[in-house]
Amino acid sequence: MAGESLAVQLLKVNVSNKCKGVTTIKGINDQFNYEDEKGDDKEKDRPWVACGQAKNYNELAYIYDTYLKPYIEKGTFSEEKAIRALCETCHEMGKKRKSRVRFYKKLSDKLGVKIPSK
Repeated sequence: MAGESLAVQLLKVNVSNKCKGVTTIKGINDQFNYEDEKGDDKEKDRPWVACGQAKNYNELAYIYDTYLKPYIEKGTFSEEKAIRALCETCHEMGKKRKSRVRFYKKLSDKLGVKIPSK
């Protein structure tokens, strides 16, 4: 943490505490309230990532299954590390929807792999 501002250090401690003990996607979802403001309009919703669950669609589960699970199966990183990285990325990017490009970049950096933002 050397060279980081006190505010950045406090944010990291706060995020770490919120994600400590979180072992499932549901555990992350439960920390976020999410209302799907775009409804079923997938085109308008595409640029954003939501950390909460909306109706029957869970975006974090999609990201996990599509992009992270193959790396877990190859042994690149553990399921625990993937869940923690998702949790930390959600909290570090704020309470509302997150830019998909920025979210995938931050998650990629945390895990040391390339996650395409399409």
